Amino acid sequence: MTTPEKSEGWLRYIRNHELRIERIPTPGSTWNRIAAFALTFNGYTYCDTSERYAEVTGGRRQSTLSELRTLLFHEERRMRHGGFGPTDLEMQHIEDLMEQIRARVRLANELLR
Repeated sequence: MTTPEKSEGWLRYIRNHELRIERIPTPGSTWNRIAAFALTFNGYTYCDTSERYAEVTGGRRQSTLSELRTLLFHEERRMRHGGFGPTDLEMQHIEDLMEQIRARVRLANELLR
């Protein structure tokens, strides 16, 4: 599975194994920066079925990097389709999610050295 980043005006997906800590928004990043990062992964494609997507985004499973990225993707889609940005409480949840993603990527990057 890959994920999108801007490349000549187009988004492209970034695969989990290609993800580096430098590509992940840092604490305090704007929602726009986080939302752009969220779109570097397609949670719909990863989950394959609506039942699996509901399971992951419903809070029952978020143990893998792909599941965490699916949840972040879901938050971006929810905000985008709702036409609003995150509240302070939602942003705290998103920051916590981002920290979990950073921790898994940091560990994977260290293991690959």
